[in-house]
Amino acid sequence: GDYLAAAISLFDEPDFIIYETFHVGDTAITKELNISNHRLFTISGKSPEGDELFIGEYEKAIHFPGVSSHTYTDPFIGDHEIYLSNKPADFPNGIEILLNIKGIENE
Repeated sequence: GDYLAAAISLFDEPDFIIYETFHVGDTAITKELNISNHRLFTISGKSPEGDELFIGEYEKAIHFPGVSSHTYTDPFIGDHEIYLSNKPADFPNGIEILLNIKGIENE
């Protein structure tokens, strides 16, 4: 059958939410997800004036329909980088990737 493999970091460096779809036939397979196959994004942690912000709420999650979601939170100061996968054409409906970011001036 067709399956989705997903991986989410626990705020270690590098930070990532990556996933790939793959097919499994009659024999077991091993699927290796490599962040170099995915896109690096920078979350800006600066105000419009260029001041660093304290990002007190940084939440990332993968929500699967009918399954409990997996959400992780961690604060940081300034810019932050995260690897994200492009949505594959055969990505299952109902799966959501969430990034929720709230910050204040860093004093």
